[in-house]
Amino acid sequence: MADFEQTLRSLMNDNKQFRDASNERFAKLLDVMQSGTADEFSSTIEAIFSEVTGREDPEVLGGDGRTEPVDGSAGTSTDAVGG
Repeated sequence: MADFEQTLRSLMNDNKQFRDASNERFAKLLDVMQSGTADEFSSTIEAIFSEVTGREDPEVLGGDGRTEPVDGSAGTSTDAVGG
């Protein structure tokens, strides 16, 4: 029974840490949405995504080395099918 209690406490602690981190991210986002500029909003979103995914470079997608088009273009049909 002690193993069950230890596992349950561990899950509850992990859940609390997740909720606290999520609430902190939401508060940052809410704050910048209310009083920030577009650049501050973008920067905050990038920081949140980097924190959640553990990635330093916000342009890297999916962990397979692909990146978003730097010039803001949508890319080509070849890009869409992985060519």
